[in-house]
Parts: sequence; structure tokens; C-alpha cells
Amino acid sequence: MHATYYFLTELDLSWEEGDALTQAQDRFIDYATYHCDENNWWEIESVVLYDDRKAERGHPLGAHSGCWAATWLEATWAVVCEFKWFLPEDYAKSELPGLHPQADLSHPALAEVICAEIPAFLAWAYGQMQNSKPGRGASLDNYRRARIATAYELFLTSDEPDRYPFTDAIRSPYDYRAYDLSREDSANAIIRVDIHT
Repeated sequence: MHATYYFLTELDLSWEEGDALTQAQDRFIDYATYHCDENNWWEIESVVLYDDRKAERGHPLGAHSGCWAATWLEATWAVVCEFKWFLPEDYAKSELPGLHPQADLSHPALAEVICAEIPAFLAWAYGQMQNSKPGRGASLDNYRRARIATAYELFLTSDEPDRYPFTDAIRSPYDYRAYDLSREDSANAIIRVDIHT
């Protein structure tokens, strides 16, 4: 499966135009060396800068009004898609009306919906285990619940309140879709990477 992953980072903005993708690739390789495996083929899709400039393969660096905020919101929706992917289908359809891509939500409003609806699902899912006994082995329900719980914990571990959905608890692409690779408070770029998992 291929999906777009998002990496908040800092780049040296004094570079020449063609260096944006090279710098982004170098930053991503630092991550991939320790967190990707042989199955994780990848390709940089674009680099979006805080000042609404964007660099893509085969296209010059150019201004795109609102692309920083739009990419940040896109990263949040990617995390929502990850939650929904692992929700039982009947629960996702009936219980999570706010987590639909058609919902016209701002970034803060979407975070509020996540923080209300995912814990409600986890409470329901753990409630289903009330009379469970150990030793039943792995199940799809256990796997789904664990994946959603892990992703939600990563969502909550953003270094700063204004950094979500980007987490600085760096893990593999199998665990989450938005990571904060910045070393300081100077994050000025989002790297969009297509990764095979």
C-alpha cells in the first residue's frame, strides 16, 4: 500500500532554488535509515515551505497561496484516514460523523473532533473486552484497537500544542503518518513523501 506521509522539519532557506528537494531528501534519509525497512520504498513528492513556496519534482520552486496551511490540514486528515482505516466498519459509519473528509473543518476544529471521538471509540473497544480472558490469541479486533491507541497516543505527543498532528515520538511508517523531525523551534518546511508499507 502507498500513502503520503508528512515530515515537519527545518531547511536552510538560503539555498538556491534546486536545493529544496535535495535538502528534503537528505533530511528524509536521516529518518529512513533508522525507521524504514526494505519494504518501505519511497519518493519525495514535494516540499512546502512556511512562506507558501512549494517545490516538486520537475517543477520550479514557486509561490502557492495558502499551501502551508493546506498541507498542514492535509497531514491532519491523513492521520484521520489512518484512524478510520482501522476502525470496525460498522462503528466508523455510525459513530464518527465528524471524521469524514467532506466535513469542512479547520485544523483546530478537526483536532477537537479527534480528541472527542477517538477516546470514545477506545472506551467502547476496551468495553468490548470486559469479559475477555487471556490466552485467546491475536484477533483483528485486538490489532485494530492497538493500532488506533498507538496512533492516538502519537497524535497527543506533539512537542508543542501548535505542532499537532506532527509527533516528535519518531516511529516507523507502520505506526503513524506525520512526524516532527525538526531539531528546534525553527520548523519551516513540510516534506511530503510517498511511502510503500
